[in-house]
Amino acid sequence: MTSPYQAFETHPRIEYRHFLLTDDSGYVEPPRGWAEDPRIAIPGRVGLILCSAGNDFFPLVRAELRDSAPTASAEAWDVVEETGLACEDTALGVREWDGGPSGSPLTLPAAGRYRVRIHCRGRGEAHARIGKKLFYEGVEEWLLQIWPDSDA
Repeated sequence: MTSPYQAFETHPRIEYRHFLLTDDSGYVEPPRGWAEDPRIAIPGRVGLILCSAGNDFFPLVRAELRDSAPTASAEAWDVVEETGLACEDTALGVREWDGGPSGSPLTLPAAGRYRVRIHCRGRGEAHARIGKKLFYEGVEEWLLQIWPDSDA
């Protein structure tokens, strides 16, 4: 297993049931039909839209930059997905639904193509709180593991 050589934790504000993982441009152009897509990570031309099960809250998100693909996590997760990520800049960070930064960015070795393994848990409890509780922290947790795409 490769250990992360950069990592950070943050609590982005979730509205419209999503947040972003993107480079310094801060904008992810949503692909057609992204709101109906069953995946938790929807790639845009640059960056990803990350689809939360909750709304109006602050989940815990940990982002890790690695030098190669990590082994599978031994922790229990509700959902684990892997996808590609395009970056035009070397500063990669978590951004709130409106593009505002959340936490410090990771410094990528170069612009280009990366892989991301997305882990999420607490989705059922976050979804159950929609319309009942606002602007709480935690419940839904995310782990984003990022590494260079060796096939790119």
